[in-house]
Amino acid sequence: RARKMIGLRCCRDRETRKPYAIHLWHTDGGFRGLSKAHMYEPIRETLRRGLEARADECGYEVSVTIFKASDGTPRAISDGDVVIYFGSYGFRVPAIGALRDGGVSIIKFETEPGRPPTDGALMPWETPSAKQRGALIENWSYTHAYASKNPRHRIVPPGYIERFPRPPTTPGPVGHFSWLGIVGRCMDQIPRDVQRRVSQHYNVRTYEDWEDHMSANHTVYLSLHKESCPSRHRDTVRPSREQPMEYFRLSSIISAGGVVVSEPSHPADEAALEGMVLFEPEMRTNASGSWTAATRTLLHDGPALAAWRDRAVAAYAREFQPVELLRKADAWNEQPRADIPATLE
Repeated sequence: RARKMIGLRCCRDRETRKPYAIHLWHTDGGFRGLSKAHMYEPIRETLRRGLEARADECGYEVSVTIFKASDGTPRAISDGDVVIYFGSYGFRVPAIGALRDGGVSIIKFETEPGRPPTDGALMPWETPSAKQRGALIENWSYTHAYASKNPRHRIVPPGYIERFPRPPTTPGPVGHFSWLGIVGRCMDQIPRDVQRRVSQHYNVRTYEDWEDHMSANHTVYLSLHKESCPSRHRDTVRPSREQPMEYFRLSSIISAGGVVVSEPSHPADEAALEGMVLFEPEMRTNASGSWTAATRTLLHDGPALAAWRDRAVAAYAREFQPVELLRKADAWNEQPRADIPATLE
């Protein structure tokens, strides 16, 4: 017997539709004083705001739940509901595993920059175990780099977040840079004249953190791929052009009015962020080298940098509106697709 496709959907007929719920879930915990509530905020807020923008039109409600990894299902789930789960543990979390036997759609949102799975299924008939348990499995990601590896991934990067404060001062010639990450050997790979002007700040996540940080005129930020840096957990590194952009930090920085200077990234991510991020091809040069003349000239021209920042923030606010990001990804399954039949035998 055919089973109709489920998942995210927009049911506009108010008389015949069956309301459902979309649950945004992730576990609590954290790292070095940062909670996952803060770490996942850019994508959690992007999805919440984008989905809520069409909740009344499409016939669903949206809820957010942060729970302990050892907990069971954190709230009542009904047949036809959708769970979007962030994190790297997936079905190892009991709350997620408990849903595999029900008629609940599960969307796994990948938040790590590692290599994407090439066998990730979009629909249940591609994975026999999913077909048996009746759960719809989708893989979502934050980076366009994943789409090149697996076109079945839906790409929804963290978007513009209005809540962040804007800096009260105009960028002058850049005297120092802010690095919102963990100090490591990454710093050894950038020019020495930049190294000595970098201040490291890891715990900048909340509104108050950003307000304090931006008021100190920390307006130019470095973006470095963590998988480009050797560490005790990583003996080999990947070339910059193979790696996804650091969208989670980027969302917060640009939304707060900061300027981002980044090492090269995957071409698809660079194209999506054209005019919003300064991609510096010589970011990782030998310590005695320097960045390109174009970047150095802009960073030393206060009025030009301020104008560039204003254009970048305006473009990001326009291009990375949450509801539009979801529309581009066809999150509500509204576009006909030849590779997805309407029913499942």
